[in-house]
Amino acid sequence: METLKIQAPKWKILLAILAMVVFVLLGVWMIIGDTSWFHKIVGLIAIVFFGGFGSVAMYSTLVKGKGHIVISPEVLELSFPDCPTIPIKWGAIEGFGVYEISGQRFTTVKLKDYQDFVQTFTPGEVKKILTKFKALKIMGHATAAIGAVGSMPAKDISGILPKSVDLQKYSSFLAYSRRKFGGEFQIAWNMRDRKALAFAEFLEEKRKAFTA
Repeated sequence: METLKIQAPKWKILLAILAMVVFVLLGVWMIIGDTSWFHKIVGLIAIVFFGGFGSVAMYSTLVKGKGHIVISPEVLELSFPDCPTIPIKWGAIEGFGVYEISGQRFTTVKLKDYQDFVQTFTPGEVKKILTKFKALKIMGHATAAIGAVGSMPAKDISGILPKSVDLQKYSSFLAYSRRKFGGEFQIAWNMRDRKALAFAEFLEEKRKAFTA
């Protein structure tokens, strides 16, 4: 099988950029217009989110070529925007699922364990990944779990943590994400070419084929 690269259609990404521009303009209007302090704060959040984080995500997607998935017989490669590439061996994957939050459906990736998986990253890559997820924390409800890199109950992660403090935090994030969303990683619309459930079923077929 040839390596397969999957990403949302360009028209969806361009539509997202248009929506970002609209929200930024709306945020500017809220700040400079005759509105309440509450609306001015909402406007500022809109500018920071869509103009700041949104621009970085789109730049990473359109210019740096991030924001996609690569499928090969060896690994499932997750390339989140503005984040180091995350390769996952098919044998390390337990399965796939779907999680819905704030009206958005995500395809979830469920890992069997973390011991070998987290050790595949360099210390620098782990720091970048943690920084990325910490930054996403301020985005509120949609990304609250991703930023929660704090400690977890020992029973949730006992026996899987390596010695590095950063790797411990990364493992804690993975364990929290699994408990909260049903999967260690969540694949959004921009990294899929079909709906969340159909994509989960598609990936499960690939996993079974490559691990048979």
